[in-house]
Amino acid sequence: MAEEQQQQGEVKSKVDSEESWDLFTTQADDRGCPVFVHFGASWCVPSLAMNTCFQELANSYPDILFLLVDDDDMRQEGVASRMEVKAMPSFVLMKQWHGGVE
Repeated sequence: MAEEQQQQGEVKSKVDSEESWDLFTTQADDRGCPVFVHFGASWCVPSLAMNTCFQELANSYPDILFLLVDDDDMRQEGVASRMEVKAMPSFVLMKQWHGGVE
């Protein structure tokens, strides 16, 4: 199940399955909310270094849904593949979802 942190100024959601990814992106699309995604992993030093910056962005832009996709939690899942992520860390900003990236 996805971990949701609804307190303002925190990364809102940690994606832990394809189902939670679909839920979060559908909700954001329904609200017309941009989504900023950090694809990272605990074994990736640059990903860990970017966590603070990502958190600061979440604090500064409360109207954007910030998602964290951790490769350690998603080894058997295909979200990174669906989004064509080839390296960690990777960042994707989606203005409108509609099933794909704009």
